[in-house]
Amino acid sequence: TAAPIAVSSCTFSNNNATYGTVYNAAESGAAIRDCNFIGNEADYGGAIYNSQSEPQIADCVLTANTAASQGGGIYESDSASEVTSCFFVGNQAVDGAALFYTAGSTGSVKTCVFYGNLAEAGGGAIHNDDASPMIANCTISRNQAGYGGAIFNANGSAPKLVNCILWDNSASQAGAEIH
Repeated sequence: TAAPIAVSSCTFSNNNATYGTVYNAAESGAAIRDCNFIGNEADYGGAIYNSQSEPQIADCVLTANTAASQGGGIYESDSASEVTSCFFVGNQAVDGAALFYTAGSTGSVKTCVFYGNLAEAGGGAIHNDDASPMIANCTISRNQAGYGGAIFNANGSAPKLVNCILWDNSASQAGAEIH
């Protein structure tokens, strides 16, 4: 078995892809630490795309990344990433401007800040579609969406929120904080 890749102290800026600037595929245990993701674009996962993987993402800044569809910052499908002490600022997508979880994803998000992200449809910060991540000790503020200015849940999603601050998020249709 190959050793997981470690990426640290890097800047990824102004890249364009279909599936994330960084793509973590089947059984990847990549460690991404102290990296900046700025102004990247993709159809899914403007900065990072996780599929059937378990990456550790820590102490990163994800700013002004865009997804044409889902996950302006990170897109996660059938994965269990650990996202810790990251800042998500000014990311955009149709759904899940900062994070989009789907297909049974069960990752964790701890001590992160989500500020000023914009989703056209659901989840200004986080969109859960058939996913149940743990979201703990996070501050989620001033994000915007059509539904769920902070968090949008669909299709049986059951995220666990622990000790989070959701403040001053807005939704043009319903659920300023959670829908």
